[in-house]
Amino acid sequence: IIIKEEYGRGLKEEVALLKEKELVLLSISEAISEVIGESWRPIEKINIYVGACPIAPRFLSSNSFLLPYYHSVDTLINWSAHEMIHFLYFKKWKKLFPNHNPKKFEHPGHVWVLSEILVAVIGSDKRIKNIVKSERLSNSRMIWLMELSTKASSFSIISRFLLSFLAALQI
Repeated sequence: IIIKEEYGRGLKEEVALLKEKELVLLSISEAISEVIGESWRPIEKINIYVGACPIAPRFLSSNSFLLPYYHSVDTLINWSAHEMIHFLYFKKWKKLFPNHNPKKFEHPGHVWVLSEILVAVIGSDKRIKNIVKSERLSNSRMIWLMELSTKASSFSIISRFLLSFLAALQI
């Protein structure tokens, strides 16, 4: 795991705080591999950039993502876990479905939508949750996905499914 400043924006303190948690991030990556049942190889490094972007875009081609600098370190760790789950999830997806179009791994592709649901499920596994120590990994993205799905008419069936699913789980 390599933690860097996004384009030298003068965020040395924020980067240093996250770098102090590098061992935690490595433990999370090991737990993710165990839960998904997929090795990180040939992924040798994950680049985490701390910057001014208000969202956390991830880039599968370079195994990197950008985190907003103004959140707490705990939130950044949580967000990192979320993005690392995506990397290994899509690696496994490519192995299971080698002919699938990788463009579907991005919004609004159905594989991306499914990945957001499964990131919440995978992140809820105790092996990950005990390290991350946050409910936010599983809950906030599901709530966000529900909000997104209610805004898009093509997702109305998914929206109803998620609402009933979450109600059953009492999330």
